[in-house]
Amino acid sequence: MSDTETSRGADGLPRCVRRYLSLATTRGQVIVGCRLRQRGEFRLGPLGWRRFEATQSIHTRPPRFSWDARIRLVPGVAIRVRDALGEGTAMTEARLFRAPLARAAGGADLISGALQRFLAEAVWYPTTLRPSRSLRWSAIDARSAEARLVDGGHTVRLLFEFGGDGLVERVSTPARARQVGKRFVYAPWEGRFGAYHWWNGVLIPRRAEAAWGPPGEAEPYWRGRIEAAELELGTLGEAEGTFNLRLLRQLGPALRRPRSSLARPTAELRSTDDPAYADERGRPNRGGSESRTKRSSSARTEAAR
Repeated sequence: MSDTETSRGADGLPRCVRRYLSLATTRGQVIVGCRLRQRGEFRLGPLGWRRFEATQSIHTRPPRFSWDARIRLVPGVAIRVRDALGEGTAMTEARLFRAPLARAAGGADLISGALQRFLAEAVWYPTTLRPSRSLRWSAIDARSAEARLVDGGHTVRLLFEFGGDGLVERVSTPARARQVGKRFVYAPWEGRFGAYHWWNGVLIPRRAEAAWGPPGEAEPYWRGRIEAAELELGTLGEAEGTFNLRLLRQLGPALRRPRSSLARPTAELRSTDDPAYADERGRPNRGGSESRTKRSSSARTEAAR
């Protein structure tokens, strides 16, 4: 029997994926939307690392997102960057004050790159990583599996690697579209995740890093942390129905919500280092069904504001 065969369960789902989903998600819970506030550093070529602040809104089914960031150059001067994935299209643009610095829209290369990003960042909305009509898993070995995501006429694949604790540690691909000047070239890409915390019944990483280059030689260009998170919870039917279309229309206005509408991580996120993290069997302690119900209700109320 091959390593691949022994890495699959009876239902065909890789064992490492099943373990991760059992650790990171709560049964019956579906994340239909997500809004994140991020801080960190972005490497701007010869200018080196510069601090950034960003807000990202995500719609999970179908895959959609909008990322708006301010990358500080000097006090009072910042580059504004927006990346987005929409229905059958994607775009990226950068502006300094009102002057455009770079812009690209549409095209299979850009859409595929945006879909790969959506899939890699699904560790922040992990119920999306459950197998579905659009997402399939293939076992590689005991601690890695390939995810295949289909959206419209586009298909992307990423390798997910899991740590000894069962959580996603690294996501990579040998070929992701990278804009160089006015054209796109394909290059190895990877994302690394850590500092997992509980929030609203899901276990998500608060720290991440993205890099271009082959394994062992990849050079980071983005490193950040989640400052606040807001989840829109629902049922599977809602995730694939009109409820989601309403949420999608709210993605743009959501970016203009006051910061106070975001849940503070100090109050909502619990570290896996917390003694209360594990129960007497050594499994993650989600605080019981009553606690989960209160957290889910809080998330729905927050998202409705």
